[in-house]
Amino acid sequence: MKRSLLLIALLFVFGMAQSQYYYNAPPVTPAGNPGNINWDNEDPYKNQAGWSSIQPASHPAWSSSQSIPFTFTFNGSTVTSFKASTTGLVTFTANPSTPAANHNTIPNASVPNNTICVWGLGYSGSSSNDEIIKKVFGTAPNRQLWISWSSYNNQSLGSKCWTYWSVVLEETSNRVYIVDQRNSTKSSCSFGLTLGLQYSSTSATMVNGSPNIHPKAGTSKTPYDNKYYEFIPGTRPQYDIAVDYIQTNKYQTSNTQVEIRGIIKTYGSVTVTSYDINYSIDNGPTQIEHITGANLPVYSDEWYFHDSIWFPTVGTYNLKVWASNINGQTDQNIYNDTMYKTIEVMGVFVPRIGVHETFTSANSNDCKGVHDSLASVFALHPGSYTYINYTMPTDIYTTTDGQARAIMYSVDTVPDMFLNGTVNIDPHYYTENLYNDNLSPAYLNITPTVTMSGNTITVNAAILPFPAWVNPSNPMKIHIAVVEKTTTGNVGTNGETKFYNVLRKMLPNANGTPQASFTPGLYVNISKSYTFAANEVENISNLQAIVFVQNNVTNEIYQSAFISVPNAINQGEQNHDGITNLYPNPANDYSQLEYYTENAVEVGLSVYDANGRLVMEKANIKVGAGKHQTAIDTRNYAQGIYFVKLNINNKLYYSKLIVD
Repeated sequence: MKRSLLLIALLFVFGMAQSQYYYNAPPVTPAGNPGNINWDNEDPYKNQAGWSSIQPASHPAWSSSQSIPFTFTFNGSTVTSFKASTTGLVTFTANPSTPAANHNTIPNASVPNNTICVWGLGYSGSSSNDEIIKKVFGTAPNRQLWISWSSYNNQSLGSKCWTYWSVVLEETSNRVYIVDQRNSTKSSCSFGLTLGLQYSSTSATMVNGSPNIHPKAGTSKTPYDNKYYEFIPGTRPQYDIAVDYIQTNKYQTSNTQVEIRGIIKTYGSVTVTSYDINYSIDNGPTQIEHITGANLPVYSDEWYFHDSIWFPTVGTYNLKVWASNINGQTDQNIYNDTMYKTIEVMGVFVPRIGVHETFTSANSNDCKGVHDSLASVFALHPGSYTYINYTMPTDIYTTTDGQARAIMYSVDTVPDMFLNGTVNIDPHYYTENLYNDNLSPAYLNITPTVTMSGNTITVNAAILPFPAWVNPSNPMKIHIAVVEKTTTGNVGTNGETKFYNVLRKMLPNANGTPQASFTPGLYVNISKSYTFAANEVENISNLQAIVFVQNNVTNEIYQSAFISVPNAINQGEQNHDGITNLYPNPANDYSQLEYYTENAVEVGLSVYDANGRLVMEKANIKVGAGKHQTAIDTRNYAQGIYFVKLNINNKLYYSKLIVD
């Protein structure tokens, strides 16, 4: 059993002997929101739906008394209402004195009894976006009341340093969460806060590092890069282990090996040396693996790889994973033991080539290192992603097309990134886990080609919808982006000297080409050209064309593909991996598949019918570099449409085959 220790973080709690809560610190990797039942964007209040404002009229000041919509116990007593301050406090004391403007360590005589502290937030005034807002999420008996400081600032650094934080009260568990949601340019806004719970002027639970806790969340308005501190009633148990993550992809191909894997994390005070990792499918038989030789003190984690392999057939399944039997003892905290994931198993589909659209500026210190952060993830998935970098108006390589994309996505700060048009995240916080969580099937296959004639680029694309394709209710557009893979002439003030996949032109422009619908099994072909002016690009042979299909309303990108200019120029001869021909087609007795490989590799060939059933498979075919051909015997195939899948270096290529 291979395992790697990812994180050991020892944290200390002030006043634990007297307190009624202990806390778990935020993870280093993106954690989302507690329970993941709040997926609202972190926008100024005027852009928020379903939230209500409780903003007081002055600063420092308390809001009016607000009711708690469910039974909640704090520090052993039931509380029914709260007040929130412009300085970052939530108190259950009925008549608190004016909140102190300057934050400090707790316990502190200037903080009321029974108060939750995100102490150190500041209010810019009624003309700003600053609001204290509230909203209830979930259903009884597991609701959450969110009390949020929206677009606030820091007392010590002023209004330029906007920030978003929330206090969350959770029904039934009586847990308290402090959520770090969104922050402005952290390089110049590295302010400090006091986080914790104060029960009295002599008793508190304070997060280690207060009063200088620095924000950890990024600039994204979505929860993907949020961090949260979890305050749990009682004292820390000796034995507490949690399934923290299920990495197993939620989309699988039928009759393939599926490994159940992910991350477990310890929260108990006793070092874990052994445990069980368990899983079941649709509440069926439990698969148990006993792990020994572990060394996991509090807050450490490691990967689990279950030895029992699952071979699913087509269908939708509920995967349940849980940990137990810690050092031979019962887990003392049942709330975090188990994690669930829905797994969809399908026949024929192609992996979606994820489109990563970043918005950056060479004149922003916060954009420095964006490519390095992304490259560490991209390196694990060669050939399986597309990347477009839009530079913003302060940069000399900015384009009207890139600015139009920023307006479409409502980008209001850099750096920013959209994955497949719908997942918004600060690119600095992009991880392998997020990459895997957003893998999804596609029912479109895009085959691009590109030619250059002088400074004129022509991009062609053949788009093939698979039988399972269902047209969306909204119209679509086909977009073609031409990027320069490396540039050095757009150096700004942030110290970077090289920039990657910088957008040069969208063909014909940012509006794309309208596409109302696709018909399964029928190709749609598109061809667009553009002539670059002299000096419009640094190196005309260093371009890449990216083709993608996007929903006009939801912005979801259904599929993408890319091709580089040098790989397409060889007097009409293909010199990159892929299928070059399939003939005769329609076929009667056989069809000849021709393909090209750049290097000596092992390839896999399979054929599926229109319902996704595998009808032929050849694995581990060893070939050298160059052209190859193989015959597909169709004598026993029924009349109809088939799909030929060729696997070269873990990249998939498809072609339609008709048998008559």
